Amino acid sequence: MLRSTGGGLLLLTAAVASVPTQTTPAASLKADNVRVGQIAALDASAGTITLTGARPPAAFRLTSRTVLMRGCRAVAADAFSAGQTVVVRFRKSAQSPQPLYELVDRESWDWLLRVRRAITEVRVTRVGEDAIDGDEARKAVPVTYRVTPKTLCRLKGVDAEPAGLRIGDRVWVAPRLLPGGQAMAVAVADSEADAARLRERTLPSVTGTLTAFDAAARALTMSTRAGDRRDLTLAEGCVVRREAREVGASALRTGVAITAHLRRGDDGERRVVRVTVHARARPAPRAPSGAGKPDGAPRGPGGR
Repeated sequence: MLRSTGGGLLLLTAAVASVPTQTTPAASLKADNVRVGQIAALDASAGTITLTGARPPAAFRLTSRTVLMRGCRAVAADAFSAGQTVVVRFRKSAQSPQPLYELVDRESWDWLLRVRRAITEVRVTRVGEDAIDGDEARKAVPVTYRVTPKTLCRLKGVDAEPAGLRIGDRVWVAPRLLPGGQAMAVAVADSEADAARLRERTLPSVTGTLTAFDAAARALTMSTRAGDRRDLTLAEGCVVRREAREVGASALRTGVAITAHLRRGDDGERRVVRVTVHARARPAPRAPSGAGKPDGAPRGPGGR
């Protein structure tokens, strides 16, 4: 009944799907469907567990999809016992007891959040049509990331497809939590810097330093925090603001720190609909390893 994924691989179901990527593990424990407590009772055969702690005792139900971990390793339900402190994440349901997504110790909880949210180094062990399996580098724990046609990939300095990965390759995966709870590989690259640049290209806004602006062509170029070069086009009606006030395009001077907010149009192209000019300097971007491509140029599978 209880889940033990094939080959010991851990399917990275979302820890807290609604929490932004940069949320810290400590903050994520405050989510209303996450609870930390001590095991008061556990019936592995019946698949039920009761927790006590700061809140009133609560009962939960283990399912075939519940992720069970201790010490960052997949375990069976009988690896847990009364008195142990655990973290559970549950699905809100009218039924009682509510079903669990995860039953893990704190070390495993923090590890899960990291590999689901932060760029993670992985040694590839299997490349499938819709997933990449690998061993997470820090703890050598098996992980699985879903790949889709939207997954960006860059290998040996050129755009590629995830299918081009080979067993034993050392890569960095930039994840994103999916509504269904799995972790998707937004970007895969053979360098951490390239993974960061690819992930930044998928975000709805980008921050960096303005390096060029052509008002007549409605075009700007910026050097981003991730060390990328972005050539962007301003949409009709684009608004320029500083300190919450509209200031106009005259504020777009070379060297100022800006955030460009993007939106995809009916033609599929992403354009800048708002520019925020920052009064204070933003952190200097990392130097890119190579010249970036203008937005709209081909970038391989899922490029946008």
